[in-house]
Formats: sequence, C-alpha cells, structure tokens
Amino acid sequence: MPAEQLRADLETDFEVGLTRAKATELKSRYGENRLTGEGGVKWYTVLLKQISNAMILVLVLAMALSYGVTGMSLSDLHPSCGVDC
Repeated sequence: MPAEQLRADLETDFEVGLTRAKATELKSRYGENRLTGEGGVKWYTVLLKQISNAMILVLVLAMALSYGVTGMSLSDLHPSCGVDC
C-alpha cells in the first residue's frame, strides 16, 4: 500500500500524528489498543527453550569439562605414567 493511500485511509498526518480528538474517536470505534490472551509466554518456558538448544548444551558441557580439568597435568590423569609420559 502506498504511503499516501495509507495516510488517507488513516486520516492522519505522518509528521504530526493523530490529534487527541481523532485518537479518542478511533479508540471509541475500535476499542483499547490491547492484546488479547493470558499475558504471553512464561519466563521459565523461554529459559528452558534457550537452554535446551543443542549448541548451548555442547558449550555448557565444554565449560564444565574445562572447569573440571583446570590445573590438571598428564600425571594426574595417568598416575602410573609419571611426569614424562
């Protein structure tokens, strides 16, 4: 839809916007500008979906592995091997 047609359909000015009277008229005609529904998605649902992403799981596993082996040497992994395996 071209901008001029949109401006004419909405009966408004793109520079100034709606007048208070026009906004009140549209509000009474179409109702409040509110979304319907039960308030959207719960925060813990979004968090669970983000964490369950396969790449995130791989990164968390790599982080845990990195944290677990920090400061370890080869002799810690193979005690019978000694320092010069």
